[in-house]
Amino acid sequence: MTEINESEAYGDRFCQFTGMTDKQKSDLQKSWKSIVGTTLREKDSKMEEFGKNFLLWLLEAVPGAKKQFKIFKGTAPSSDLLTDKEFVNHARIVGKWFDSMISVVFKPVELEMETHHLAITHLFLQPKIGMTYFRPFQEKFPSFMATQLGKPETDEEVKIWELFSNVLTTKVKKSEKLLKKPKACVLA
Repeated sequence: MTEINESEAYGDRFCQFTGMTDKQKSDLQKSWKSIVGTTLREKDSKMEEFGKNFLLWLLEAVPGAKKQFKIFKGTAPSSDLLTDKEFVNHARIVGKWFDSMISVVFKPVELEMETHHLAITHLFLQPKIGMTYFRPFQEKFPSFMATQLGKPETDEEVKIWELFSNVLTTKVKKSEKLLKKPKACVLA
């Protein structure tokens, strides 16, 4: 049975929500599969590995990120974190979250729900994780993905990941603005 490429099935339309064409979305999914594999067993371990790499990178690349994570006590060396139960659990969540987002990249309503959940989850943490952290994340994420893929930052595959990070950051920015607006008082 021949696998149908979603961008071929729909044409190469441009999506306003993601800022990506269907081909770019399909290429993003292929890139993710190259990182985590396709079998369930392979995906679970590789998503956890990706999550660990992502968190370790994030803690170093984004100013102030390390102090946001109480479980890391702000000073724990990376080698200790790799065996910390809470760190490993969070790494699994991160890997699964990336997988979930990328799996619905062709479904704007579901992708909107996923990005909204990400934004709200981070904005309601104490202290909140908003644009102060997401802006440097967005700027530096391409270099992380270039390392993960073993490619230069100028590579088209890395640029697709940059577009994906823009979707995440844009949603956090919009959600943060909405949360700052005063709530209307409803009288019964």
